[in-house]
Amino acid sequence: MTQPPPPPDDMQPPDLTAEPPTIPPGGGSGDEPPTLPPNGGPPDEPEGMPPWQRNVLIGLGAVAVVTFAIAGIVALTGDDEPTPTTIVTAGTTTPSTTIHPTSSPSSPTTTPTTSTSTTSTTTTTTPTTSSSTTSSSSTTTSTSTTTTSTTTSTTSTTVATTVPGSGVVLEGTGLDVADFGDDPEEAIAALTGALGDPDEDTGWVGSTDSQFGTCPGTVVRGVRWQTLWALFTDGETEWEEDDPHFFAYQHASFFDPSAVMGLVTEEGIGLGSSRAELEDAYGDRVIVGFDQAADAWAFQIDEPPEAIGGSLTGEAATDVVESMRSAVNCAE
Repeated sequence: MTQPPPPPDDMQPPDLTAEPPTIPPGGGSGDEPPTLPPNGGPPDEPEGMPPWQRNVLIGLGAVAVVTFAIAGIVALTGDDEPTPTTIVTAGTTTPSTTIHPTSSPSSPTTTPTTSTSTTSTTTTTTPTTSSSTTSSSSTTTSTSTTTTSTTTSTTSTTVATTVPGSGVVLEGTGLDVADFGDDPEEAIAALTGALGDPDEDTGWVGSTDSQFGTCPGTVVRGVRWQTLWALFTDGETEWEEDDPHFFAYQHASFFDPSAVMGLVTEEGIGLGSSRAELEDAYGDRVIVGFDQAADAWAFQIDEPPEAIGGSLTGEAATDVVESMRSAVNCAE
């Protein structure tokens, strides 16, 4: 059998019996050992920088240059944009709003007491102060508005209520819907048609003991519509000799102060008209004086039996008519 060739010399196992190599006096390689610095610190680094460190430093420097260049470009282009304006509305709970110069309006913001509408021009309104802010000029103008509350004191005056059909005219010969001398039932029906149902009817009572005083005939009857009394008698008067008939009226605010009827004469004089209005309406046809028997200021329009008399609250021009009656009447 053929023996395999011996391995090369560099693959031979070391000869453990051989003498160790001799280290020359200079350290084996002939170089001087590293010298420590006088202060005992680490040995000096060999001069020069490895290539990989130089590459890292160069890369970092390039990154820094690019970063500063980008920052400079952004700063230059950003100067063209206007500085945003921040508007803070005082006295409201609405957060501060930053408005950029744009023509697109934003949604209005509403608080319980302040309505704020934000567009390119923002107007904030409070109950007493109006603030207008223009975002393009960043100038805020505040205008103080004073609201004056005027309290009007009104004196309440009770005005008497008039009944339907109060356009009935007071005349010296009766009322325009019923003449003196008319049958009692016919006159009452006519007045009811004009004024509504009567408020009171005394029926026929003795003429000497009625509430109206002493009246003609033996019996008298009074029918009342609010402040108007229509009187009927069975006795003889200027209007009728034999039969019962309508012969007088009395119209006074004290009969029913809560509902004075708006009955007036053809010249428009009625309860509440002033003495000045009475004299202007009738001129020399009216006489005004003090009635000693009634202890009151009185007036008379025209001559009996077609006269209309009445009383005033006083003698002044501003005093008013408080009662009116036909000339032919019951005696007090």
